[in-house]
Amino acid sequence: MNPSDKKILLIEDELFVRELYERVLKQAGFEFFSAVDGVEGWDLIQREAGSPHKPDLILLDVMMPKMDGLDVLRSL
Repeated sequence: MNPSDKKILLIEDELFVRELYERVLKQAGFEFFSAVDGVEGWDLIQREAGSPHKPDLILLDVMMPKMDGLDVLRSL
């Protein structure tokens, strides 16, 4: 498996946690993008669903403003 072939979406409202994941995942060679809350994350998921840019893995925080992680998961 080549990590650069895999895309990871992180949905996380805490800046420190997002930056930590970004640093670790980029060092490991993964393509990485993020959203700051559940609404933005859900919009990204819907927009990328049919494209080659869709995420292979979603890291999802549970407690977020606007739309929590459980609501995002239920919507999936």
